[in-house]
Order: sequence, then C-alpha cells, then structure tokens
Amino acid sequence: MRKHNASIHQAFNELVKQADESLLKDLNKLLNRVERLMVPTYFYSHCQVAERLGELRQRLADKTFFATTTEFSEENIVKTAGKSTEYFIRKVDWDRLEAELRTIIGNHPDDSFYLKEVNGEIVHQRRSHEERYATAIAQEKIRQMQVRNHQPVMTGKWRRDPFPARTRVQLTDYVPTDSISAEEGAALMGQLNTPLNGYLGQAYNYDDRGLTEEWMTSFRNGTTAASEDEVARTQLVSLMEIMLSKVQDRIYNEEKILQKPPIVLSKDVVEQPVWGVDSYTRRMVEICLEDGVPQNQRSTLTIKDFIEHRLLPAINRQSPDKAHNLSFALQSILDADGVSARDRLYASTLLSAFHQYGFELFKIHPKGTGVVCINPDGIPPQVLIAEYLGELYPAYRWCERLDVIEQAQKQLEMKPTLPDFYNILLERPRQDPDGYGLLYVDASQKANIGSSCSHSCDANCTSSIVARNGRLTIAMTTNRHVRYGEELTFDYYSITTSDVEWRAAVCLCGMTSCRGSFLAYATQEDLQQVLNQNFGPVSRYASLLRACADKKPTTEDALTLSRHGIKQAILGATPPNWMTKYAADVLRFVEFERKALPCALLRPRNGVSTEYTFSGADMDARCVMEQRIQSMVCCFSMIHRVLLGQTTRDEATGGDRKPLRPIAPRQALTLLWARLSKVPRLLEAHLLRVSDKTPEGKLLRTKRGEVEALLAAVDAVVGEEPASMAAVREAFAKVRRVLAQYQHLSYSKARLLQLADVLALWAATVNFSVPQEYDAVEAAPIVVPARELGSTVPRSVLEKARSKERERELQQRRKERRQLVELEMQLYDVGATPGRKRSKKTSPQSIAANPSAMDLAATAADGDDARRTASGSPLFGADEVNTTRESAGAELDADDGDGDGDGASTEAAAESVTATCESTESGAPVEAVAVAATESAMDVDDAPQTASVEAAQTATDGDAVKTQPPTVASTASAMDDDDSAAAAAEPATSVDGRSMDADGVGGDPDATSTAATCSSPSATVQSGGVADSQSRRPTSFHLDPNEPVFTGRKVYDRWFCFWQLMGWFNAGSDQKAEHPDLFGCVELPDPSTCFGASAAAYTAKHQEQLMGLLKDDKLQAMHWPAALKATFNVEQQEALGSTGERVFGSPMLDVVLGQIDSVPKALREIVATALSTGATATEKGGRGGKKTAAGATATATGGSGKKATKKAAVDDEDARQLDDILAPEAPTNWVQCDACNKWRRVPWHVDLEALPDPWVCGQNTWDIDAATCAAPQDAYDASKENAMYSDRDAQNTFALADFSVGSWWDVYCTKNLVYYEAQVVRLRAPTGKKKGQATQLLFHYKGWSPKFDEWVAFDSERISRHNLFTNPMASDPREQERWQGMQPVTATLRSAYVQSGSKKRKSGEGADEKKDAATAAAGRARAAESPSKKAKVGAE
Repeated sequence: MRKHNASIHQAFNELVKQADESLLKDLNKLLNRVERLMVPTYFYSHCQVAERLGELRQRLADKTFFATTTEFSEENIVKTAGKSTEYFIRKVDWDRLEAELRTIIGNHPDDSFYLKEVNGEIVHQRRSHEERYATAIAQEKIRQMQVRNHQPVMTGKWRRDPFPARTRVQLTDYVPTDSISAEEGAALMGQLNTPLNGYLGQAYNYDDRGLTEEWMTSFRNGTTAASEDEVARTQLVSLMEIMLSKVQDRIYNEEKILQKPPIVLSKDVVEQPVWGVDSYTRRMVEICLEDGVPQNQRSTLTIKDFIEHRLLPAINRQSPDKAHNLSFALQSILDADGVSARDRLYASTLLSAFHQYGFELFKIHPKGTGVVCINPDGIPPQVLIAEYLGELYPAYRWCERLDVIEQAQKQLEMKPTLPDFYNILLERPRQDPDGYGLLYVDASQKANIGSSCSHSCDANCTSSIVARNGRLTIAMTTNRHVRYGEELTFDYYSITTSDVEWRAAVCLCGMTSCRGSFLAYATQEDLQQVLNQNFGPVSRYASLLRACADKKPTTEDALTLSRHGIKQAILGATPPNWMTKYAADVLRFVEFERKALPCALLRPRNGVSTEYTFSGADMDARCVMEQRIQSMVCCFSMIHRVLLGQTTRDEATGGDRKPLRPIAPRQALTLLWARLSKVPRLLEAHLLRVSDKTPEGKLLRTKRGEVEALLAAVDAVVGEEPASMAAVREAFAKVRRVLAQYQHLSYSKARLLQLADVLALWAATVNFSVPQEYDAVEAAPIVVPARELGSTVPRSVLEKARSKERERELQQRRKERRQLVELEMQLYDVGATPGRKRSKKTSPQSIAANPSAMDLAATAADGDDARRTASGSPLFGADEVNTTRESAGAELDADDGDGDGDGASTEAAAESVTATCESTESGAPVEAVAVAATESAMDVDDAPQTASVEAAQTATDGDAVKTQPPTVASTASAMDDDDSAAAAAEPATSVDGRSMDADGVGGDPDATSTAATCSSPSATVQSGGVADSQSRRPTSFHLDPNEPVFTGRKVYDRWFCFWQLMGWFNAGSDQKAEHPDLFGCVELPDPSTCFGASAAAYTAKHQEQLMGLLKDDKLQAMHWPAALKATFNVEQQEALGSTGERVFGSPMLDVVLGQIDSVPKALREIVATALSTGATATEKGGRGGKKTAAGATATATGGSGKKATKKAAVDDEDARQLDDILAPEAPTNWVQCDACNKWRRVPWHVDLEALPDPWVCGQNTWDIDAATCAAPQDAYDASKENAMYSDRDAQNTFALADFSVGSWWDVYCTKNLVYYEAQVVRLRAPTGKKKGQATQLLFHYKGWSPKFDEWVAFDSERISRHNLFTNPMASDPREQERWQGMQPVTATLRSAYVQSGSKKRKSGEGADEKKDAATAAAGRARAAESPSKKAKVGAE
C-alpha cells in the first residue's frame, strides 16, 4: 500500500512540475509585455527595466505565486492526467502578483497611466487563466460524474423538437384487421368470447413452484449449492407475486371496477406531446443534487420525490419549443406558488449546475403522444382508465406481416429498426374452456386512448386480461394515486434477444428505479443453451417422427396438455393425432428446460463466473418458458393456416397426411440398396474416367490395374437386390472392406476412406423417413407503409430502390427476349429443308450478339410477358405500371398499343419470321429471306430503341434529384446514402421508442420462399411514384408515414410444415429463422458427396472426430462440426433435395428412437476400418478421456469400457445436473415371444397395445430379419438402458398366481448389484405374527451354489420378467455380469461359483441337471399361460 501511494505521489509531482513550467511560460510572456510598456513610458533603458523586473522573475521561478488545487485528490489527478491537467492542478495567486507589480513601479509620477496599461495586460492574462481553470475544473468534474454514472444513454442525434401529433381512427371496440377475409375476421372475434368474468390474473398462470424446488434441491456447482433458506426464499418470491396478483384481482372484482365508467378524456386526462429523460440524465440530476445540496437537507427519498413528482411534470408543462431545455422547467418550479423550500433548493442547485455544465449532461428527449392527468385532484387508485383497443390479428397473420416487413427492409436495403410498440398481446386465459391462446392487437392506426400511455419502469397503471360483458379485453387500471400533471404509464416489460432492438429501446421514464431499457436483453447463447445442447436437431426430429407414428395420444399426453391449458384455441376443434402428440412432447421439453436452464445460467461459462442469483436465474427461466409457449402457439397457428383446405389423405400410405412419413422396412431395404448401387458408377467415373491431362489422371493411369481390380471387386458384390436386410448389410460390409483395401487410390475428388465410413453409417441405420410435401399456400398481400420502416424514412431510399427495380425489369425483359429468339431459331432449324446448310450470318449466335436485334425479333410474343414482369414488382402498383408505360415507357418503346414497345417494327419482324417459315415449307432459299427481313427490322428500330433505353436510364438515375424541391436538389443525391444509413443507425424514439413505427424483424421464423407480387395502391404513384414526377412533385424530403412503400405476400412452400415444426421455438420471435442443419446427424451424406470438390480432404483426423462424435451422447444429437462437414461435397447433397431424393435417417436418430445398437454397430465398422488402414487408433472418449480403438470397440458392444465412462460421469458431481442430461425420451417398449421367450424391442412407431396376444416372432412386421424364433434376441446395452428402468410400479404388478415352482424370473441381487436369472424353488405363506404380509419366494440364482438361495417377497421391486434385464445367451454368472456392464464379483463369491459350476460340469447328465431341465420346462409352460407377455418399460 505504501509503495502504491509513493508511486502516485511521484507521478503527481511530475504533473505539478509540468504544470508549473507551462504557467511560468505564460507569466514570463506577461512580464515581457509589461517590460515593453515600461521602456517608452519611463524612458528607461532595457537594462534598467530588466533589473527592476528581475527580482519578480526570480520569485516566479521560485513558484512564489503558485498554489496547488485542493478540489481533487492526488490519485484522481494522476488517473485523469491529460491536456487540461495543467489548468486545474495549479493556479496563480493573481492578487499577490498585481501587488508586487505596483510596488515595483509605485514611485513614478505617471503611475496612473502606467497602471492602466499594466492592469489591462494583467486583467487579460488573468481572465484567460481563470477561464481555462474553470473550464478544466468543470470538465474534470463532468468526467468524475460520468465515472459515477453507469446508466445507459440515448445515442444518436439529439432531437429537440417533438414528434408529429399522433392521428388515429377512434375505436370503441376491437375490430379485425382488414388484411383477412370476413370469415376469418368473424372467427377471430369469436375467440374473444368467454364464460369467465372479471379480472382473470395472469393468462398463462402455470404453477411452476414444484419445478423450482426440483432444480434448486438438485443443483450443484462444485461446492456451491442452494441452501434450504435460498430454496424457500426463491419460492417465496414467486409465491408472493402470484398472491399479490390474486389479491389485486380480488379487490378489483369486489370493487366492481369494470362496472364503473372509465375516466373522461379532456376532463380527467389529455393527450399531448410528452417528454422524458433517459437513465443517464436522471443519474446526472441525482449526482448534482448529491454534490450540491448539504447532506442534512437531502435523502434518497426526497430526491426521488423531487424528480418524479416535481421535475418530470414540470418538463411536460413546457411549450414544445422549450421542453428540451431543462432550465425552463427548473425556472418554472422556482416561479410557481406553493413549492416547498426543499424543492426550491433542489431546483436552484440544478439550475446552477445546468449553467455550469451545459446542455449535454441534461438532455431531454421527445417521447411522442402521451396521456397526462389534468384533474386537479388527481386520479385515485383502482380506477379504470380505458381498454387497450386496436386491430386484431391472428397469430399466423401477424407473423406474415412481420415477414413482409422484413422483405421490405431487404428490398429497400434498410437495416432492422426497433419494432412498433403500439402492439400488445391479448392472451387467452389458461382456465378458459377453450384454453390458452394468443391474439395480437395493433393500435398504430385504429385505437383509443389506452395505446397512448407511455412506458414506465415504475408505472402508475397496470394492464390486465379481463372478461367484460362476456368478452376478453385488456383493461388499464391505476395502481396508485396519479397526481395532477403526472403522465399515465404502464410497464412494457418483455425480453428480446435482438441486440439492435435492445440498444434502441432506451427507456425515457426518468424513474429512479428505471431499468435503462423497456426491453430486457438476454443473449441467444444464454437462453438457448439448454435447447441447443440438450435438445438438438436429432432429438427434435425424433420427437416429430414419434408424433407422426400411427399411435393414439396417451393419457399422459392429455394430462400434459391440460396442465398448460393447451386446448381448442391452439389445436383446433378436432386436431390430428400427430399434432396432439407433438404438442405434448414439446411441453414436456419446456418443463424440462424450465428446470435445467437455471442450472445452466448459474454455472460458470468459459471460466467466467456468472452474475446470476438463484432468484434471477429462476425468473429468467420462467420468462423463457412463457416465450416458448407463445412460440408454440404461433407455430401451430401457421401450421393450421397451411393445412386449411389441404388433402387430409396420404396417397402413398392411405392414412392421414403427417409432416413426416416413415419408410416401411421393405422400402428401406430398397433404399439402402439404391445407395450401395451408386458406388460402382461413382468409382468408375472418378477413378477410371479421369482425364490424363490432370495430375490425378496421370497417377491413376499408372495404377489402372488396381483401379480395375477395385471395380471388379465392388461389381461382384453389387448385383441383384438381396431379399433380406442382413444380406444388404453384409454387402455393405464387403464393399467397405474392399474400399479399405484400396483406399490408397484416394485423391481430392475421390475420398474412398470417407466413402467407407459413410457406408457404415448407412448400413447401421434402421429408421428412414421423408418429409410430407403439402401444397404451396400463398397468403393475401400486405401493404407496408413507411411508418413500419422507421419514424422518418428518406424519400431517396424509395427512389433508389425503384430505380434498381426498373433496371432489373429491363434486364429481365432483355433476357427473356434473347431466350425467345434462340427458341425461334431452334424451331427454324427443325423446319429447315434437309441437306441445306444454314448461313453463318443467320445463326442464333450471330443474332444473339445484337441485343437490339433480338428484342425486335422476340417482341411479337413478348408483350404480355413483359407487362406481367413489370406488374409483379413489389415497388410498382398496377396503376403505376400502366402510368409508367404511358409516360416514361413511351420514351423507351415505340408502343403499338400492347405495352411492349415493338410498334411497327415488331409487326415487321413478326411478318419476317412468318415469311421465313413459309419459305422454308416451300423449299425457297429461306436464309436470304430471313436475313433480309431481320436486317430491315433492325435498321428501322435499332437506333431509336437504344436511344430510348439510354434516356430511360438517365431519367432513372436522376429521379432522386428531379423529385426534390429546388432548394434541396443539389444535396438530395449526396444524402441518399447518408440518410438511409442514418435512418437505420439512429432510430429516433418516441414514447420510449414507440414513435419508431416499424414492427421490427422476424415474426415468422421459417426460412421459406417469399413472394412480393401484389401491386401497391395507386396512392403510391400520387405520393411517391417516380413516374410522371413533374406533375406529382413531393412536398417533403421524407416519406409520409402512411405512404405505401412495399407490397408483398408470404408463400408457404411445400416443406414449410416440416421446417416450421423443427424450429417451433422461433415462431413469432425476433430470431432469424434458418433451416436447422440436419446434415450428418439426421440426413446422412449421400455416397455421391464423397466424390467431387470439397473444401477439405478427409483424413484420419476427421475419422477420429467422427468416432468421437458417435461416442458422445450429446454430440450425437447435434449437427456435425463445420470442419467435418467441409470434407463432403455438400452441393451434391443439396442437389438431391431438389430432385426429390432427400431421405432422413441416421444411427444417431435410431438411438434417440430406441434402437440403441445402431451407433455401436456403425462405430465398430469405422473402428475396424481405421485399424485395417493403419489410421490413428486413439480417439477422444468423451468424459472417459483418451481411449484406444480397442476400447472404442468395447464401448460399441456395451462392454466394460462404456461402463467405465458411465461411472466417471456418475462420480462427477456436476455431471448429474439437470443441464447436463439429455431431454426426456419416450419409453422403450419390448415384447416377449410366447414361443421362444425371447424379447424383441418394439420400435417407436408400433403401437404396443395393438399387438396380438399371444404374440410370436413370426408376427414381427418391423424387423424382417428377426421375424423368426431362430433369430437371436435383440441386443440390450445395460450401460444405456439400465437408467431407463426407474419406474417400477408399472412393471412389477404381478399376482401371486404368476409365480409357480420352477418358473424363471430376473431377480436383482443386492450384494453384487446385478440382475441374475433366478428360479422359484419354494413358496412360503406368512403365518403367526407375519400373517398379512406378502408371500415369500425362495429363488435359486442360475449358476450359483444353493447356499446363496434367497427369500424375496413376491411383490418386491427386485423381481422382473425373465430376460428383461438378463442375457438369455449368457453361459455363466460372470458373463451375465460382464454383459450388464458390472465388475466381476469378489473372490469369495467367485470360489463358490467355481465349485458349483465344476460340480455341474462334472455331473453332466446327473439328477441335478435333469431336475433343472424339468423345472425350467415347467417354468416355460407356466409362463406361456400368463395373460400377457408384453412389457412397457421406461423412465421420464
């Protein structure tokens, strides 16, 4: 500490030295000027003057007249050292300096004259120094105030004049938007009807306190955990919020607030321009009062009261030309009557600070039109202000509107701006009989006084969903007393993930509790991490695929939907089964995310600790949950929009049309074989037919024998399609072995090692599916006015876009004409006389070289197409296009009435073509006829056509200048770019941002094709049309807010339903919706992607990356890394999608669907390929660390290697957290054959309850290779599936009659912690004191000595059906333990097993063996008589 202080003192002394040198230099200059005055005045010589002033100079050098400032500490001065440091660190004692000068010259007879001159010099120098000193002090104080002020500030150019007065159509009730049909409007208004009444509380009032308790009690972060007090405190916060809301609603209902008349406009309140201050200015006011008012005369509460109840109302009382200047508001407080002495002190202190520091620290911004109380008595609490009325939009139409606005921004090259906050959500209450729902209220044009209320972080009004007179509405009610002159406000609070919106949404409420922004900002990475890491694209696809299975919704699905209030309002009156199941699955993930997200938010990221608290993380998780529900509503609303009027029957399957269609096993066999059949052709094309001119071709030529041997080996395998899936997989294995043998033939465009790995993935895949293609739906057009793009849109933006649109139209017309000319010449070739040669002069190439000639030759057939192209422009209305063609278009074309500009020359060209064809048919020399006709047409019209095009282009380029008033014509073109950039970069804010009448970006999150084909109204031409600009010259440099600038529509393409359901969480949000990347994880690379150009070569390193991906549970559910994807020819994969060959399926998807052996199979083959090719044998093994390839093989087969990894995960305390596990999956279903007792895994798409009873392997329709009892039992990986069997209640519902002596069961051994096959030896009924207890069963463990037999109650959870947990092929207990992934038993138990085993082996066919065989047979017979062999096992 002392060393630190010494260094600061040393630095301070250096600054003092520098300041003294600067000041000494200035004072010496002053003495020089005084010396020049003394020589002529006193007739002194220079020596005499120097002598008289020498002593004074010496005293200056000794710093006699210098003093150090005491206003700042040494540490502050050192930290702020800069250019102005010398002016406030040291100051001059001017009084002493003047006295010394008078002493020196005081005895001269002409003192008065001399003193006058000297005083003039001194005063000038003194004033200069004191001004610089005061300025430097003020700057330093401002800097230190800014250091204390960490609040957000409104950026951009300071607007000092109010926004234009708001105009609207006054409403007395909700009205449907004009952009939907009358039928849709009637249905929309019907959604407002409800049997409920009064204040209804929160619309989505899902009670999640149980989820809060669950995550908090399980959360661990190293040694950090939530204490019982923190759990209780967090739950109490949520509970208090719910209770306060219910108490408030109860009071409002008891007071019958809705039955009382609302406040009266012009009597109680008035609409007027309102002003506000941002958090930065408000904090500056607080700092000035803290520094300028004595501590005994101020407090936090008194300052808060002065700002909120005295200063802000005073600002709004000022005239529009003075409201931006804080001094007028402060002076009005000082001049008013009835102001307390404390408020006068505060006002005078602020006024002094304002004059000292200037405008920049106290900026006041306009907010637009607001509502101000003018009742002298104020407005008491619990008074109905008004309903928030406006135009109603269904969710799907609102998303379409936002999508068209985004189109307009792209077309006009404008950046996204702050959305329009005149819109509000009207949420249907969860408790309504029709359930939860969403309606959007747009109050930008049609509204009432409610929409004029501004935002405030400490609002005096609340907005509530109420039921009034049998319909739902939004009521605004005062929550406290509103004083005279106070503005009526409510809280807009919502969350955004858009950085652009958050930065522009600066709050201007001026409250001391201001949050700084009326939008809460949370990065996409923070709030989406559980969705991305725990519920990746594979899991989402599997969820949708399971929903599309031919299975009815379960009772659990119905309960899940009921918990969240998802009913008819969202799903429709008769929703399809797939929609019900998918909605329930989405809600299950939402509940899981609600628990897992707080854990993820509290955990450090990238080594940086989080700032979240327990209650903060829980609150954000709840907000995300509500956003997810709203996104789901918007998603299903758009899905219903697409399904309306679609065919409900799937022609391919005969069932209902679903977003995904699974492929049957026989079709899957054909599909796999088609992929393998591509390989010979691909190998031949890229290895045998490579040009010898390339380096690769020269190298392959030297290895031609090996190439032919490779092709022959592959051809020998790929012949006729096999009849069984096992044969197909064996063929895949053979081809992979051949490719591994010849992988040294690979080069950049033929990656054989990659092909072998891809084939391994294809061969291991079981489930394949394709998206359903629906008919494309084109939505009704939407007109975008200028207000949707910003508060002030420069006219140059629209003019520039229209100029570009005209240029594109002209280029398109020329292109179409060229194509028509080429087509005509091809037709001419077909009709030409055989044996005749065409002249070079009349070839299509020679004509195509002259655009004007082509235009003339094609215009006869081009007129209607050209007009259609122009009328389809989103920037031109139908009337405008016609007007353009009549005026400016006349300059472009010599029009003959059809609008294409061909005139007489076109008719001549058409006649020439006709004559040419006739000459062809008659055998005349048609070349000469065609050439003569074409050239004559070209001579007639070529020059005028070219000139008119140039004239049109010149007019287009000059439109921006022509349409401006003469006074600004010279600057209009220069401001085109600047204005458009300023409009995007400086979003001016009205009522806390609301005057920015743009509705933002996003809305519809799907990445679908969009069209902008509907024409704008004719008003577009009158207000801003480029055509005929002389007669319609605009009167404003900026567009009128209501001027239409764009017309577009949304087109739902054929795959919209699939992509939208995959990205349901982005619907209705501000997130940019892109198609999820399914390459590799869901959509396997086609074999053709291993050939051709790729961004990177496929090496052993990428193979290791692929193996590591297959071993990690989380990575399996993610899209493939970019580095791995870059090794494939992705363009080839995209081309397959356009040809309809797109098929989805992968081993990773199989695992999520329940076929857990798919990934191990693929991993085994890839590891084998890596070993055979000599690739690196080490791969990354997830949490288990580094493993060898052999270890990977053990993992793939479910051996001890995987169990070791699982143990490490279990031992890791943090690895058990909710945010580290995968989202809940559907239960894994199994069925047991009644003939062979083997268990078969039932796939996700088979309804377990629909299987016949009894069931045998021959009835297996989902796995043709396992449709026989001779096939081995389905593989079971205990390391993965063991964790699924936690719900014992549904499994062990056995009756005592199910147990008989000799029957076989799986019994859990509590000593060795493993399941063994066990046989019932004896039954013992309870007697005596134990009477009433469960019957005991004596079990003998297979392979163990009888002394280890154990009594177990028949209703114990340790008992399960035979071979449900055990391997029927295990020959001894040790093998059983290894198969279940357990470690070998202790030495004592092992010796017992060896003795027992050896006895059995020796006895061979002894009595014991016969007895065991007999009892086993009896057990099988008894098991065959059981009522059901089906089992449904699983866990949440």
